[in-house]
Amino acid sequence: MKINFKKLPTREKYKAVMEFCQTRKKLPYYKSRIINERKMRGFLINKWNKLKRFEAKKSEFGLEEYEIECLKIIGEYKESILDKLDEVLNFCTKTKRTPRYNAISNNEKSMAKKMFSLKHLEASGKMTEEELTIMKKINEYAREPRIDKMKRLLEFCKANKRTPKQHVEDENEKRLGEFLSIAKMVHTEKFTKEENAIFSKVLKYSPKPRKYNRKELFTELLKFVIANKKIPKNSKFNTKEEKELGKFYLKLRWLNAKEQLNEEEKILFTEINSYI
Repeated sequence: MKINFKKLPTREKYKAVMEFCQTRKKLPYYKSRIINERKMRGFLINKWNKLKRFEAKKSEFGLEEYEIECLKIIGEYKESILDKLDEVLNFCTKTKRTPRYNAISNNEKSMAKKMFSLKHLEASGKMTEEELTIMKKINEYAREPRIDKMKRLLEFCKANKRTPKQHVEDENEKRLGEFLSIAKMVHTEKFTKEENAIFSKVLKYSPKPRKYNRKELFTELLKFVIANKKIPKNSKFNTKEEKELGKFYLKLRWLNAKEQLNEEEKILFTEINSYI
């Protein structure tokens, strides 16, 4: 018969958690599909936090002795920092790179989360000398040579028939888009002949120049809203001109919210909105 963890008495909850840990050789996972497992993790987090607050003298309410003993036993199933470091380093040694969040493999996604937590511990100065030594080895795999990035960028362009975009959900494309943006600024000064040769091939996949420049787009957008009394929409059912104006309007709205329009542009944007 299935148990409802939430309705169990406290002692029985500890017993259920310890049985889970002994059987699975791990702690309950807070994102598990199994409701009871999520409840177990929430129960543990509440108890650990309560104990921390009491030990830090931030609360008058602690835990009973049997609870502290149970938490010690359960705590043995926590993965240590060294365990995480060894696991991530083993992955990096085999793949010659660090784990990625957008990987297909759930194992690599899990490894990327561990990598993130380790980077946080490193940045906050909470690692020992032994841990920092292993972390230094892991970090060496994070520095992908620029020539390799250029090759990955070109591969993306060939596969997608376009350059990568920065404002997308896909992390791989986002990172390549950011790299391309930087490359456009520094390629003449910092790139080698080989890197520039690849970069010139990448630029062939760049979008065609706009029909209008920024100032002209303001004028065309104003004409459109005066004539149609509505915002232009970037929809597949509309004309190319309206789609371009629709994209421009969305960008203006974002820039305005970030206060990145100059005074003249602010006045024009206000005027445009007055006709909608």
